[in-house]
Amino acid sequence: MKFKDILPKYDADANGSYKYEEVESAINSLKGLTNEQRAALWQLQTGGKNNPYSSSVGSKIKTELAGQKEKASSSSSGSSNGSGLMGYIAGQNEPTKKKTNATVPQKTQSTGLMGFINAQK
Repeated sequence: MKFKDILPKYDADANGSYKYEEVESAINSLKGLTNEQRAALWQLQTGGKNNPYSSSVGSKIKTELAGQKEKASSSSSGSSNGSGLMGYIAGQNEPTKKKTNATVPQKTQSTGLMGFINAQK
């Protein structure tokens, strides 16, 4: 199930906007996520204020998103293909995998925010 699909189930007052407690409950309902992945979801949904999962990961993701936004605005196409964590959360695609020579404790590394989160482990 996609995060955007379960979030409305946690909208306790049914007003269409989500309080921090509602977002946290929705994130906590997702099984099998690391705290880093939960921090990423929090960051993307709330803007990262008072991240209960990892303030340092939230800050790093905020910086990464700002860099991607700047890169997209300076590119000629300026379009997003929904890759990385944001695309995965939105249900547009699975995270892209590629081989890398970087010193990472795994044989493959995801691109975009998923790669960033996996590198934090």
